[in-house]
Amino acid sequence: MHDDCRKENAALLALLPVVDFGSDRDNRTVLTEIGDHYVRHEFNLHGSGWIRLAYGTNTHGFEGHQFSNTGLTWKIACQSLPLSFREESVRMMALADDLAPAYDPIDWHIECKSGYRYPLDYFTDLHYGQIEGVDAKIPYDLSRCSHLVLLARAWKVTGEEKYRREILAQIVDWLAMNPCGYGIGWHANMNVALRLVNWLTAVSLIRAGIHLEDPKEGAFLKLFIGSLLDHRRFIAANLEFSDTNIHPNHYLGDLAGLLIGSRMIREFDRESDAWYRLAWREYQLEFNRQFGPDGVHFEGAVNYHCFSLEMLVETFLFAAKIDGCSTAEDVRAWLASRIGETNLRKLRQMFFALKAFIQPDGLIPIIGDNDSARFILFDRCDHDIHDWRFLCCIGAALFNDASLLPAGISLGHWNAAGIWLSGVHAVKPAEDPPASVAFRSVGFYFLRTPDIYGFVTCGPIGTDGLGGHSHDDKLSLVLSVLNRPFFVDYGNYTYTASLRLRQETCSVVNHNTVSLAGEPQNRRLANSPWWGCREDTRCSCLLWETSPAHVRFKGQHEGYRRLPANIVHRRLVEIDDPGKQVRLVDEMIRGCSDQPYPMMTISFLLHPECCVEAVNGNRITLANAGIKLELTTENGQWLIEESFYAPRYGVRLPATRIMIRLSPGAAQNMILAKWHVNHSQA
Repeated sequence: MHDDCRKENAALLALLPVVDFGSDRDNRTVLTEIGDHYVRHEFNLHGSGWIRLAYGTNTHGFEGHQFSNTGLTWKIACQSLPLSFREESVRMMALADDLAPAYDPIDWHIECKSGYRYPLDYFTDLHYGQIEGVDAKIPYDLSRCSHLVLLARAWKVTGEEKYRREILAQIVDWLAMNPCGYGIGWHANMNVALRLVNWLTAVSLIRAGIHLEDPKEGAFLKLFIGSLLDHRRFIAANLEFSDTNIHPNHYLGDLAGLLIGSRMIREFDRESDAWYRLAWREYQLEFNRQFGPDGVHFEGAVNYHCFSLEMLVETFLFAAKIDGCSTAEDVRAWLASRIGETNLRKLRQMFFALKAFIQPDGLIPIIGDNDSARFILFDRCDHDIHDWRFLCCIGAALFNDASLLPAGISLGHWNAAGIWLSGVHAVKPAEDPPASVAFRSVGFYFLRTPDIYGFVTCGPIGTDGLGGHSHDDKLSLVLSVLNRPFFVDYGNYTYTASLRLRQETCSVVNHNTVSLAGEPQNRRLANSPWWGCREDTRCSCLLWETSPAHVRFKGQHEGYRRLPANIVHRRLVEIDDPGKQVRLVDEMIRGCSDQPYPMMTISFLLHPECCVEAVNGNRITLANAGIKLELTTENGQWLIEESFYAPRYGVRLPATRIMIRLSPGAAQNMILAKWHVNHSQA
């Protein structure tokens, strides 16, 4: 009996190729602590805090909106399933309980901040942004199941069965309450693709621990393999083509699911080889469609460059592993034969851009939209979600090129590279000082001197003029002095939970630039309130001069030409490192001389660690850990007001905004910023 069961289950498991991941050197204590949360069905999704997602959960609410149904049970929720599926759901939930005794079902359809529960409707009948306070991204990310990879890693480093069995039970639980095509977990094809990849990653990691003699685990394998085919077919039928989607990075996620999924299930999917070939053809097109000649993703949002690059390279690494490639040299040769040497060089350029983005604190500046997404969670669990240095290490290992590493790389940043590639050894970054660099395809200008990290945006709105992830941040300045952040971007607090908050996020008032007459830089689209805008700004770089100690940038945008005075905004940024000063000049060029200049507001959002130490008329002193920055304005007086800063999606911290308001008639202003160190506080 046991022999028959073992043979049958071994045959099922043999349908899936073996994927050999490398050693995981993450902090065991942190991994198991997080794994234990997931075993208890506690999730921390975009600032929700750890909350147990059982049926009837009472959530904290979001911005005063609360929809919890504390009387809901799993049996009641089952009544919303298609009638033909209910008996199967009951059987599957019984299997989940057998796999993980005393298993308490997860409510996969709840938005765990507001407590709203999405109906079990067909995916095309579900819509976001309909109810104030409800964010579809939260249940999207829950159903991506990236947490299962962390559970698998916890099992790998501890061998504790509770983590492995929990993975099996949660997948069965998900299948029991998410029939193919029904529910929020099937809404947006990218989320389906990422779930498929995460499931395959997690099960590959625990493959050696599957008990072939256990009929319960055999029942899991049958369900799992059948669902893989459902997922692959769904992805292929609902591709979010980049030339018709306002979020083209989604298509990279679709292709990831299509490529990895079709390769993993080729033994029982007659169509898989055709879809595998199609995915490679599409990747070759997307290299030129979505990434400019300088390697930067064309949506013009820093985080989406990082996320898109992660999806690209980790998909390729996964597919290479399936084909038996494990060393960087083997993977490069394998990859060149599929995408060509030209695209391979562009892939390296994408990593070069990523390195340039990294701030002195090790995080990326959050320019444009950001949803704090990750593809496969192989980075250290105790790293900030916007610390992308692990991806720099993957690039450095893949290309055998330490020049792709930014400063501040630790041993922990190499964890993911060691899982993906064999023979990886941590190396130190090059000691060359960071240099100023411009990525003109998206208008990213990085101003670097020994003391200064500056970032100015002066480019297109992105996404081929659709501006899907663009903010009104043209000529905005992000600034760090002596490795301490001073001026930061507002970030991105939420997408579809609130149109008001979404508009605040994108507003010119919340960026470190000039606003005129309370008008936006780019007008929003009437037929797309959540995404996109008109390209009113039409930015131009007029001056770009760099040396190790001096940088001069001058750019302009035309967003205010539509005002009666027909105004072009020009901004000059000059960094004089030996003189310890930054000079900032804003000039309004008027096209209609008979029209007055409108009110001008110049704003800067301070990092929460930065405080206002003193303000006296036209002079203000800022401080951060002993670094002093004194700003003197030529016109007007400094004003202070409370604001917010979103360090990651769904989280908002109190912050301070400083500003100058100049009465109508002002045509220009100069701000001189000087820095020094207070050694008693540094």
